Amino acid sequence: MKIRTVLVDDQSLVMSGLGELIKQTKEVNIAAQFSRLDKALSYVRDHPVELVVMEWNLSGMGGIEATRRLRKKCPKIKILIVSNTLDDPFPRRLIEAGANGLISKKSAPGELKSALDELLAGRHYLSIDIAQQALAREYWMPGQKSPFEELTNRELQVMMLAVEGKRTQDISQSLSLSPKTVSTYRHRLYSKLGVKSGVELTHLAIRYGLAGTPLALQGTQ
Repeated sequence: MKIRTVLVDDQSLVMSGLGELIKQTKEVNIAAQFSRLDKALSYVRDHPVELVVMEWNLSGMGGIEATRRLRKKCPKIKILIVSNTLDDPFPRRLIEAGANGLISKKSAPGELKSALDELLAGRHYLSIDIAQQALAREYWMPGQKSPFEELTNRELQVMMLAVEGKRTQDISQSLSLSPKTVSTYRHRLYSKLGVKSGVELTHLAIRYGLAGTPLALQGTQ
C-alpha cells in the first residue's frame, strides 16, 4: 500500500515540481495538495495521511505551530520541511515542534529522494547545507548564536512577515490577530533585537540570512 502524502506550498510552480519529484518515489502517493497550512491540517484531521511535505514559511497559521499540531494529532506521521528559509533559529524550532526532516529548496533533486527514503525507513534527515551550518556554528563559532533565538515562535512569525514588507494591517489579517496585538509583538521583537524600525529589522534579517533581498525594506513601517 502506498504512503498517502499531503503536499503544502503556496507557489504553484514549486508545488508542481515537488509533486513530480515525489512521484518518482514509487511508495508515495500524493493524496492532496494545499497552499495553506490550516487547510492541510484540517485535511489531515479527517483523512488517513502518513506523510506531509511542506513549506513552513507561509502566511496564516505559522509553520512551527502547524508542525506542532500535526505531531500532536498524528504522533506517527512523517513531516518533511522543504523550504528556502532554514537559517537559525528555524531548524531547531521546527525539529522541536516535531519535524522529521529538513531540506532546502536549493538542494539537488536527488536529495529529496534521499530524504523521503530516510523518513520512510523510520529515520530523520537534514540536508547537507543545514547540517554544515549547524556544525559550523557549534565548532567554529561557539558561543555565537543568532539574536533571533530570543524571539518566541509568534514573534518570529510576525518578524518574517514584517521583513517581507507587510504592514501591521496586512500581518493582522494574515495571522487573524488584532492590529494592536501585532503592534505589541512588533515592539517586543524590536526591543529583543535592539532595532528601532522596520528598516533596521530587515537589515538584521538580511545579515543573518533570514531575508534575501533589500526589496523587503519597502513598506515595513
